[in-house]
Amino acid sequence: DRLRNLAFASRVTATPNEVQLGEIDMRLDSSKIAGGIVIAMPNETRAKPAFGIGLALDQINVDAYMPAASAETTTEQPAESEGGGNPLSALKPLADLDANVELRVGSLTLNGQQVEGLHVDGTLQGGTLTLRDLSVTKFAGGAGTITGTLTELAGDPRYDMTIDVDVADATRAKQLAGMADAPAGPGRITIGGTLAGGPNG
Repeated sequence: DRLRNLAFASRVTATPNEVQLGEIDMRLDSSKIAGGIVIAMPNETRAKPAFGIGLALDQINVDAYMPAASAETTTEQPAESEGGGNPLSALKPLADLDANVELRVGSLTLNGQQVEGLHVDGTLQGGTLTLRDLSVTKFAGGAGTITGTLTELAGDPRYDMTIDVDVADATRAKQLAGMADAPAGPGRITIGGTLAGGPNG
């Protein structure tokens, strides 16, 4: 049921300094995507392209595009990493991007769980990710918002985040994060406050 239908239409405008994909109307299987993309080309004052992305997606089932888990995959134990490391180092490829992004998703299904009203609004520039808003309006009987910054993406990232999360079903939240066999935990989880730190605290 995946990648069976793809249609794309857009108004394209191009100059030596900028390429615009406006009035995007895209169909991917049962999903509808609308919005626009702007690419600022490198010039005398800009060494690399910069992107402006504003897209709205009505609904998508991410699970439908994931490969089926094989028996070998489900029984294989992950290798232990040496020294722990900084899990945020996985964001290192973003350090080379400059972009303004706003994404709205009406309904998203991942790991069998549904999230409604997903909104991502942020900027990548100079190895810093600024999250103006990362929020969901409905999930597991609650909602959540995260704002803040991630800096030094090219090295050991540091974070300074404000979190306001309230979910009524902690087990569903764990399943969304990929913990398929998450044991039943406490019902409601509420997290509010500021988190700041880095690889050494």
